[in-house]
Amino acid sequence: MIDINESIWSVYDPDNILNYDRLSFDLNILKFSGDIHPREDLLQFEHQDTNCIIDFGFYGNEITLEGVWVVCVIDGKLKEAAWQHPLERIESKSFLDGIDNLHLMFKKYT
Repeated sequence: MIDINESIWSVYDPDNILNYDRLSFDLNILKFSGDIHPREDLLQFEHQDTNCIIDFGFYGNEITLEGVWVVCVIDGKLKEAAWQHPLERIESKSFLDGIDNLHLMFKKYT
C-alpha cells in the first residue's frame, strides 16, 4: 500500500495495513473494537534520525465509520506536548484519501 524505507523510518502497523494492495483494501480488516472512541493507532512512523513522527488514525464512530481519517506530523522530541500542537494535521473523509495524505507527508519529511 505504501513503500516505506525501514532504514529511515521505524514502522508501527498493528493491523498489517502495509501488506495489503491499495485497490483491494477492505476496511473490515481493521481491528476496530466497535467503540465510539477514536482509533488513533492505525499506523505510526518515526524517523530514526530526526524523531519526526507521522501518525495515521481514525477519529469517529467505529461502528458506523462516520468520522475522519487523520494524518498528524509531530516533533517526537517534544514527547506528549507535541500531540497537542502537531506540525501538520490533515483530515480526510475516506481511508484512501488518508493514505494519499500519508504519501504527501512522506515526500515532505523524508
